[in-house]
Amino acid sequence: MYVLEMIGLKKRYENFGLDIDLNINKGEFVAIIGPNGAGKSTTINALLNIIEKDSGEIKIFGKDHIKYEAEIKEDMGVILEEQYFYENIMINSILNFYSKFYPNWNKKRLEELREKFGLKDNKKFKDLSKGMKVKLAFIIALSTGASFYVFDEPTSGLDPAVRHTLLSEVLKLKQDKNNTLLFTSHIMSDIEYFTDRIIFINKGKIVIDESLKTLKHNWKKIEFQSNKKINFSQIKNNLFKVRKEGYSYIFIVNKEFEFVRKEIELQIENSVEVKDMNLNELFIEVVNKDADSLF
Repeated sequence: MYVLEMIGLKKRYENFGLDIDLNINKGEFVAIIGPNGAGKSTTINALLNIIEKDSGEIKIFGKDHIKYEAEIKEDMGVILEEQYFYENIMINSILNFYSKFYPNWNKKRLEELREKFGLKDNKKFKDLSKGMKVKLAFIIALSTGASFYVFDEPTSGLDPAVRHTLLSEVLKLKQDKNNTLLFTSHIMSDIEYFTDRIIFINKGKIVIDESLKTLKHNWKKIEFQSNKKINFSQIKNNLFKVRKEGYSYIFIVNKEFEFVRKEIELQIENSVEVKDMNLNELFIEVVNKDADSLF
């Protein structure tokens, strides 16, 4: 069952256009990554109906996200990059307000999280630090009793200790296979912590949609030196990007790297080095795909 379906979703601005198709299965933990302005937050805002899409269809739990918006959002836990509350409102009032909208609101979980996150005091929202405001957002989202969670840059700007504490609680959601998570982040270590699948958006389009396991296995960097001309005809479909500086080559391979390795070694009559790529390296290569590439 698809928890989220985006079919032909389009949103146009003066200098940007989003155009994607996306499905997320029940139980998947999916990360959307990409550079600033790539379309990550536009995607999130469209599915939450914060912005109006130009065309296309969005279904959540198999239902139209506008027609059944109130019903759908009763089963969603949401964290946005910025937390917006009245500055003078008290924490207890905020929590009491949110509890009214969620049929499965978990008061016991709420109190456990307030204790764990050090947010027991009933302060005004304006008196909370950035870290405490994010903790409050996490407490609300994780207390909803929801089955679909949407987090937009939830740990941006937090120190590593606070991030670890918050993400440990998110990881607990994964113990229940009925829970689904879609989130955006620039912090690759956060993504690798609990993600099943990576969706890379660049310039409003999905350029990579693969499981984390597949990415780690298939995407490799092959480096070698040769003064011979390389014939790309047999391997071009396996290459994402090729750079050349003098006699030095760097191949970014996105499938069947062993096949590419053997083909190159046959041509240059020498061994080549194959290196694993982490998400940071992959991010840089995708963003700068056309820079100095032979393709």
